[in-house]
Amino acid sequence: MHKTKSKWYIRAIYLGVALAMTVGLLMVPAVAPVEGSPGGPWYVDGSVAASGDGLSWLTAKKTIGEGITAASDGDTINVAAGTYNEHVVTTIGVKLIGSGSGVTTIAPSSLQPVLLKGWDLTVRPLDGFRLQGFTLVTADENHALLAGSGTPDGAYYTTNLELDDIVVNGGQRGIGLNSVGGAAFTNVHLSNISSSGEGALELTGVSDLLCEEGSFENNDIGVRLQPTGAGDIGAGYGPNDNIQLHCCDFSGNCKAIENLDIATTTIIDARRNWWGHESGPSGEGSGSGDSISTNVDFSSWLPMEFQDCEECLGAPSPSGVPTVNHWGIVAMTTLFAGLLVWTVRRRRLAL
Repeated sequence: MHKTKSKWYIRAIYLGVALAMTVGLLMVPAVAPVEGSPGGPWYVDGSVAASGDGLSWLTAKKTIGEGITAASDGDTINVAAGTYNEHVVTTIGVKLIGSGSGVTTIAPSSLQPVLLKGWDLTVRPLDGFRLQGFTLVTADENHALLAGSGTPDGAYYTTNLELDDIVVNGGQRGIGLNSVGGAAFTNVHLSNISSSGEGALELTGVSDLLCEEGSFENNDIGVRLQPTGAGDIGAGYGPNDNIQLHCCDFSGNCKAIENLDIATTTIIDARRNWWGHESGPSGEGSGSGDSISTNVDFSSWLPMEFQDCEECLGAPSPSGVPTVNHWGIVAMTTLFAGLLVWTVRRRRLAL
C-alpha cells in the first residue's frame, strides 16, 4: 500500500513541475530574430577596447561608421546600448538596429546624427535603409536625420526608407526628407523642436509615406509639406503624393500640420489621429485641438491618445515589455489540471 501511494505522489509532483515549466515558457517574451542579410550580420559596441572584425559581439566594431564601412548594401548592423558621438553617413541601404531608443543614442558634436547621401551614388537611389531603436540628438541647427538630395531632376534620391522606435527631443530641426519615394515610420516621436517655420517632420518631394503610432508634441510645426511645382522651393524634387499619418498624437504644437503644396491639390491623409482635444483639430478644423492648414483630411479623429484608443490596438508593446500568450497559458493549464484530476480519480477508484 505504501508503495502505491508513493507512486501516486510522484506522479502528481511530475504533473505540477510540468505545469510550472509550461507556464514559465509561455511567459517568456517573444523576441523577433534579427533579419538575415547578404553579409554579416555586423556588430557595433562602443564599449569595446578596440575594433575587431565586427562579426560577433566579442569582436564588435567600436563605431557605427566602421560597421557601415564593413557592411554591404542590405546588411544588418546590430548596435549595443550606449551613446555614439559620431556623424553617421551612409550611401547604402543597411539596416541599422539599435538596442532601443531608451538606451541607444547617436549624438555628434556637430552635423547630423544620421545623413543619407543618396546624391553621392553613381546609380541612384539609396534603397532600403532602416533605422531602428535610437534617440537622435543634434548639437546645432542641423536635422537629426536628413535624407538629402543633389540637383533636383524629378527622380527620387532615397527609396523604401524605414524608421522604427526613433526619438528626437529638442533641437532646431527634426527629420528632413528630400526627394524620397516610399517611407514607413512606426513609433517615431518628435518633440520640442523649435526651428521657426520648419516642421519637426519636413517633407519636400515625398511620396508613399505612411507614419503610424508616433507623436508630435510641443513643436513649432509638427509636419510641414513643401510645394514642388515650377518656381517653388521644392521644384524638381519629385511629386508629393500619398502622404498618410494615422494613429498619431498631435498635442502642444503651434501648428500640427502645414500643407504648403496647395497648387497641386495634394491632400495629406491625417485621419484617425489625436489632436490634443476630443473635439478635434482647430484652424481649418472646428475643434479646440492643435491647428491644421488647408488640404489636410482630418475626418474621423481619435477621441483620446492612440495608445488608449480601440482603433489603434495594433500599436506595438513598449520595448522590453513581455508579450504573453494568454490563451496558450489557459489551454495548457486546463490540460494539466485535467490530467491531475484524472490521476486523482483513478487513484481513488483503485483504492
